[in-house]
Amino acid sequence: MPQFYVVDKLAKGGIVKIHDSDARHIVTVLRYKPGDTIRVFNNHHQQADGFVESVQNNEVMVRVNRMIDSSSANENNVRLIVYASLVKKDKMEVILQKMVELGVDVLVPVITKNVVVKLLTDEFENKRLRWEKIVLSAVKQCGRSNIMKLHGIKLFKDVLKEEGFKCKNRAVLMHEKYGDNISSLKLDNEIHEDIRLFIGPEGGFDEEEVELAKSCGVKIVNLGSNVFRSDSAAIVAVSIVSYLIGRYNNVSQDRQG
Repeated sequence: MPQFYVVDKLAKGGIVKIHDSDARHIVTVLRYKPGDTIRVFNNHHQQADGFVESVQNNEVMVRVNRMIDSSSANENNVRLIVYASLVKKDKMEVILQKMVELGVDVLVPVITKNVVVKLLTDEFENKRLRWEKIVLSAVKQCGRSNIMKLHGIKLFKDVLKEEGFKCKNRAVLMHEKYGDNISSLKLDNEIHEDIRLFIGPEGGFDEEEVELAKSCGVKIVNLGSNVFRSDSAAIVAVSIVSYLIGRYNNVSQDRQG
């Protein structure tokens, strides 16, 4: 069942509004009518089923009749933060979409030495608007109950100055040849501290960047003998880390195909 974003908090019996492009899609494409069942979500980890109360071209009113418990699904108490090096347009958009689908909580675009794409501040703001639309569209499609947070661009060295990297084994950098295999990672999901995952650009991380990361307590790991593209490496690495912290242990009936 498709789901639609609403700003308001959800409560059984309450009425919420879907507007603009989503409302037009519901009316003109899906052709929903009053009484039809619909699913809504907000950015407060809430999802609910309801029925269409009234429809207009730019506004659909929904009455909530069943709250969905998403606490045991693909979100848990440990945040997964991905620092993704900037890559070319198509690959970056794939990374954004797949990170949403895989349950990443925060994505931070990062500039490293081998980054090919260089964005000025005003260029990034234009990109960010498109990226945010991609993120929201992916959330609607995959059934998440919250929206992945998209940060502004940061320099790799600035990110490493953040306090969170003092946590041993809670920050991981993916490299094509250095470090231990990712299967050696030990991530205790009972420790409620953020997990940070670094994904390199097309040219990989520079050796100086690897050494700097190690000096800050970041664990260096690889994905084996194959060399992955940046978007593929992000998907594989996040999938493995999500499994290691138990994100796939419980899947609610509402989310099973």
